[in-house]
Amino acid sequence: AATTRAPTEDQGVKRDHWTLVFIGLLIVLTAVGAGVALLPTMLSRKIFWPLMHGWNVANALAIALALAGLIVFCIAAGAGDTVQPNVFTLGCAAGLALSLPIWWSAFGKGVHSLLGMSAEAAWRIHGVFGMMAFVFGVIHGIDALVNVADPMGTVPKAFGLVALVLMLLGISPMNAYHIKLISYDKFKLLHMLSAVAFWFALIHMIDHAVQFETFHAIAAPVVNGLAIACFIGQKIYSKITAGKPTVETVDVSSDEGGRHVFLSLNIRGFSFAPGQWGHLNIPSISLVPHPFTIVPGPPGNEHQIQFFTKVTGNFTQKLAAACSGGVQAAPKMTVEGPFGSPPIPAVKTDAVVFVAGGVGITPVLSLAAEAQKSGRRVHLFWTLRSSSLLQRCAPFLEPRIEPARRRVCLTAGHGEHLGAQKGRADIGSWLSETASQLASDGVKTAMIFVCGPDLLIQSVKKAATATSGVAWYLHIEEFHFLPNLGPRVTGNKQGPPGALIGAPTPA
Repeated sequence: AATTRAPTEDQGVKRDHWTLVFIGLLIVLTAVGAGVALLPTMLSRKIFWPLMHGWNVANALAIALALAGLIVFCIAAGAGDTVQPNVFTLGCAAGLALSLPIWWSAFGKGVHSLLGMSAEAAWRIHGVFGMMAFVFGVIHGIDALVNVADPMGTVPKAFGLVALVLMLLGISPMNAYHIKLISYDKFKLLHMLSAVAFWFALIHMIDHAVQFETFHAIAAPVVNGLAIACFIGQKIYSKITAGKPTVETVDVSSDEGGRHVFLSLNIRGFSFAPGQWGHLNIPSISLVPHPFTIVPGPPGNEHQIQFFTKVTGNFTQKLAAACSGGVQAAPKMTVEGPFGSPPIPAVKTDAVVFVAGGVGITPVLSLAAEAQKSGRRVHLFWTLRSSSLLQRCAPFLEPRIEPARRRVCLTAGHGEHLGAQKGRADIGSWLSETASQLASDGVKTAMIFVCGPDLLIQSVKKAATATSGVAWYLHIEEFHFLPNLGPRVTGNKQGPPGALIGAPTPA
């Protein structure tokens, strides 16, 4: 094994230079992405259009460029290195890579805001960058174990290995959650090990910076320190400002479409934009807060919000059981937020076409009014099974969408609200008819806002590409927001002209 020694002055200067180049590359990528997102064009509409598994060209290109930048950094900064200094180059690359998932983990404003993306979409990229950082960390660790005489000679050095082990334990449950081997709660708790891993890695980097006092050694902990400071600041703010609601009404409904919980809460001083979501935190049910779309309260009550949830998983089952005894039996809760970057009125189009499946209608309940207020034509296609959900949602939609511009299909049970028709309807035919109607009325651009199951999303994407006469801006808002590389198709908020995502609702 090689003996431990500091890099030569020339080697250090070269790493300093390439560290600046890499950081500059990230800044340039962010600036270019912000420019593309703010200037909707035919090109931007194409690169933001959702492809397989909810990813698009813009996502893939940005991640590929960041990866290429790290690889170039390792090759260029390490060119001519002997074995020992090459460990420093790989360590610097791993340290810079570690900051990327932190910058993309914000709940509120963050790097994603500059790109017109929502926090939900940023979390997907956060996951990919996290895996990227882990890979570079593993390569650095193996190189150090093989080529450094005493890689565990001090506690801070050993912390690097501890960080890798904890990071592996923190990211592994992600795939287990996607294939439903573990619950959302267990995933979130296990994922916290990644946060613990970050602190071990940061101490490891600080020790290196103190020992060598070079720009590249100092840059890695500084960039990571800034990222974690922003994240912690937002977390503390969301906890301090969390609303403590009074439960006004609670109803647990069962019908042919399953069970639903309808919560009405009074929170003084709480305000939200249409389409945003909040974290519902109920410690007696779960240690993990769960995100749900915020539904407005009745007209005239500015302090009241509602949550309409379908009972599907562990959390919502426990919530239904806890609320089955009425208001007096409802558990204590807090609401953090609001979060999310609604696409309306951000995306400027002549019309908005809402397509929803089941409880996926919840963001539409506030966004339909916002679209109408902005002077756009509003159309709706909604397929559902629950008559109680139909009854609850009808008052929000009836005054906003003309009967001729809505198609509501109730596939189970009975209900006449919103002119609901019994049975199913073909979304492709309806969207084609709607496009023809919009084009004949002189509409040039329209947003399709779709929220529902995967099959509905795929059908809308296929139908949208088959229609003509209107330039579509596709917004996919789904219940899933975690990174997914598997077979399930997911949506993603990618900027004003492209595929978007809003309120996630894991059960």
